[in-house]
Amino acid sequence: MYKKKYVAIVFFARSNSKRLKKKLFKKILDTDILSINFKLLKNIKYVDEKIIATSLNKEDDKIETIAKKNKIKVFRGSENNVLKRFYESCMMLDKKPDIIIRYCCENPLTSSQLIEKNIKLIVDNNADLISVLKPSNIIFGIAPIIMNFKTLNEIYLKAKNKIYKEHIENYCLDNKNNFKILYPLCAKKYFFPDTNFSIDNFNDFKRVNNIFAKLNLKFEKYNFDTIIKFFSSFKIFIDDIDLYRYCLVNYKTKYNFTKHLSESDVIFNISKKNLKIKKNKIHIKLERLSNKVIIYCIKNSKRFDLIIYKNYLFCNNIFYFKIFIETIIKKIVFWPPIDTDNLNSNYKNNKSLYNNVTKLNDYFPKKIISNKKIKLNLNISKLIILNDKNFNNFIKNRNRINETMYIFNEYFVYYQNNKIVKIKKYDFFQISNIWRSYQYTMINRGIVNI
Repeated sequence: MYKKKYVAIVFFARSNSKRLKKKLFKKILDTDILSINFKLLKNIKYVDEKIIATSLNKEDDKIETIAKKNKIKVFRGSENNVLKRFYESCMMLDKKPDIIIRYCCENPLTSSQLIEKNIKLIVDNNADLISVLKPSNIIFGIAPIIMNFKTLNEIYLKAKNKIYKEHIENYCLDNKNNFKILYPLCAKKYFFPDTNFSIDNFNDFKRVNNIFAKLNLKFEKYNFDTIIKFFSSFKIFIDDIDLYRYCLVNYKTKYNFTKHLSESDVIFNISKKNLKIKKNKIHIKLERLSNKVIIYCIKNSKRFDLIIYKNYLFCNNIFYFKIFIETIIKKIVFWPPIDTDNLNSNYKNNKSLYNNVTKLNDYFPKKIISNKKIKLNLNISKLIILNDKNFNNFIKNRNRINETMYIFNEYFVYYQNNKIVKIKKYDFFQISNIWRSYQYTMINRGIVNI
């Protein structure tokens, strides 16, 4: 309980997952994933009751057995109508909850500390929903959705479309003017936008399992800063001297570059000379097709496409690597990498009625506002030049969710604590890196820091 608010966790679990069957029974360090979640939250603060909501299917009997072994209440209901199962499981509790954590059990790297902070956040701000989707900057898969019962009740009564029967909180996101939604901004140790710690498919399982295995993690409070630093410690060889020098100038303090191919873990093969593929090493390459460029990696004969972008005939391969190199490095920190980012196409968000999604805005701002003329090598954003006075007014009164990059006196800047803060000298090739940086996630107004 927090400030007299009754708090419940509803665990969601089923055996018949679409992409990775029976994933909750797969073992990490000799413990099944379902049980790991119960261990993680055994001593969590502020939570009064825990219940698992699973289906009536015979194959989910095993889920009930494991839950009862861990002293978790069990509700069994509709497999496909998750909303109904959620609502009815809450009604089965000893007391109707004020606050509900909707906890999906495919997330063994969940942070109990973030859940505790977000419980306080939703109560202290009298909010309807805590969403960990963007513009929240929390690593995907380490913090669940939290809502109040009033919100769940409204969704249950009003949501008629089939989408909301499975993706419950998206009713709020699609009707955002009717709900007070908070998107938490976290400490830097919880920030890493180029991976996914939720287990949806076999590659996700291998990625998460590898983290536990390499660090022999205990199922308790995790130190994400330590996890990120450990897996970012590989040595990088670049076979082009110009790109190598550029990386030393811009990333030397972040990553470990080497001149020696033999001691490297990651090899950027940019020149026309094809380097021999080395066992257990990650090779980064670029493929040019008529209408697109594909940046991809290979390890032990397995290829993963990382980024797809337009093919500009006047841009050489180094040009593309300069734009995307830090994102490329981050994408291979946790292996296997996550799905390809295709910057050339929009796609329908199947969890929403309204949102067509483009990855391009994750990499480049819609607008760049500067107080001086700057050079844009590509037409990636709309450039607006303002005088100093108008620039200051604009950055102070920016939109709640920021879609603009700011450049002042030829420096990338952001606005915090009533002042303009410099990041680094303007360089076209740094636009994507700055836009995806921790500093720029913190620029959103009205989004709550935790």
